[in-house]
Amino acid sequence: MNNTKSNEKATDAIYDLGYYNSNGIINHTKLKSHLMVLFMWSYTFLLFGCYGVIYYDVPALNSVEAWQDIGMDFYMFHYTFFTTYFTTNEIIPIDSMYLMALWVCLVPPLVIYALLYKRVIANSKFQAALSSVGLSQYYFHKRAGQNIYLKFKKGTKNQYQSFLNQLENLSQILNVENLRVKRYGENGVVLQYSHGFPTIDDLKGYKVSNFLKQNHLFLGIGLPNVGEVFDKKELLHNKFLARYMRLEDIPQGVANLGSAGGGKSNTMNQYLYSLFYNFEWVHYLYLVDFKGGIEAEPIKDLEARFKSGKIDILDDNRIGLYCVLKRLYVINKARMQYLKAHKMKKMSAHYIVLIFDELAEILDYAPSNKEERSLQEKIAFYLESLLRTCRSQGFKIFYSTQSYLSTSSGLSSGMKNNTKLKITHQLGSNLQVGTIKPIEELAELGIFPTKYDVGKNVVINEANNDIYEVRSLYVPDDFIEDIVLKPSDAHILFEEELKPFYIQAIDELKKSAKEEDAYYSIYELANDLGVEEHFQAPITSCIIESQPKESVAPTPTNHLSDLASKMRSKKALINEDKTEEIDSFISSL
Repeated sequence: MNNTKSNEKATDAIYDLGYYNSNGIINHTKLKSHLMVLFMWSYTFLLFGCYGVIYYDVPALNSVEAWQDIGMDFYMFHYTFFTTYFTTNEIIPIDSMYLMALWVCLVPPLVIYALLYKRVIANSKFQAALSSVGLSQYYFHKRAGQNIYLKFKKGTKNQYQSFLNQLENLSQILNVENLRVKRYGENGVVLQYSHGFPTIDDLKGYKVSNFLKQNHLFLGIGLPNVGEVFDKKELLHNKFLARYMRLEDIPQGVANLGSAGGGKSNTMNQYLYSLFYNFEWVHYLYLVDFKGGIEAEPIKDLEARFKSGKIDILDDNRIGLYCVLKRLYVINKARMQYLKAHKMKKMSAHYIVLIFDELAEILDYAPSNKEERSLQEKIAFYLESLLRTCRSQGFKIFYSTQSYLSTSSGLSSGMKNNTKLKITHQLGSNLQVGTIKPIEELAELGIFPTKYDVGKNVVINEANNDIYEVRSLYVPDDFIEDIVLKPSDAHILFEEELKPFYIQAIDELKKSAKEEDAYYSIYELANDLGVEEHFQAPITSCIIESQPKESVAPTPTNHLSDLASKMRSKKALINEDKTEEIDSFISSL
């Protein structure tokens, strides 16, 4: 049906005239009698017009008097015809033109009869479906494209919430997929449906490499949202749509959520594929893997192959992670000053990407002593500070975790509140879903993360309220072998521009510190940022396993402390009774 007022009234009349009731049961007696009257009326009207055209001069039919004369003749002809037949059983001869008109004029009334009858049958079946899920107070109003508009029967109880509870059952009964519902008009609703969501088999053979775009993150493949405007040339199989997000539009916090086996790691590899493809926009990339370093190993090989100097891997090194977060904290402060000095609102390049393979392994950790507890608190502090303040400075912090629940994720409310992009795979319960988005809001859109299969996920961007359901493409374990990192010296030049701001940020940190950091001295921090000549020699040393630093001679005031530190580092030699190595070590002291 067309979306016009006249059609809306006609559609409403089908229900209002009582051709079927709220349970979808048709009143056949009333329906057929009304349709028969309509048929006879329309047939007589058409035949009357044909009679005038055949037997009268067409130009003379412009006057009312002429049509009155025709009407009288038409009536007398048929009166004579039928009375003669019923009294004498004789048929008055009819010329061929009028006989042809009799048959031709039957066609439109028959078509009208059939279409109305078919419409009533369809509407009654729809009403029966509504009734079967307890929604009989709504009735079919109109259909426009993939939207079905329902009206509310006045005087009955509004049960809009029932739509949310019964959406899956209604979707099954109506045999439509991706059914969504939202309010419409004063008391109506509109149901929106679309094609079937792409399955793993539908996307078999598609490669991530075929969907990479400059300065964009490839999110996956899904369906266009109902009412969404897009270029139809971009559709795959005439119905699927590849989803992207501009790198500069990625918020500072990105959560990759879902139960084990739901496809989180594969999705993160898909994102890495896009990031490596756009590596000229990435200033530095950190990958933190505290699950044994399995996921990080291929990235290590990639950096070893290209020696970009822009990739750092941290695996099971809590002190190393603390050093990196503290360094990023200072870099964030320096970039703030850089933006202010250059009258810029945000970074549109030189992104710093920080990826946590499983954040709960870091935050949901029970320290065994006071020192570990202090270190854990500092890690959480710097991470939350970055998430809270780094939006404009080009930071993109991705983290994977199985749950958003505080009891199992270790995430603080501040971390969650500053995570504006959530990629949600299959979740185990509605309780977990509710920590991401109200269940009712997702249900209205036909989104049920507890029902997802492997690879299906929903992208919720709270920065602009975009919500897309997508399926990640399969990324093979050896995808790193296909990656080519494009060399660029832009990040080196940018580092030189930032150095004055590094000095300023480190000075501020030094003034605010009550005592020297035992894990990461001001000097080492300055050394890592290339401004060590402005600061005092180190007091202690922080060594990150993935990138060991050159040793720095200790100051006389800290000689004994440094000697003890070196002795502890060689404890394994003593335990294993390696005499020659021990003698050599003592000689070096």
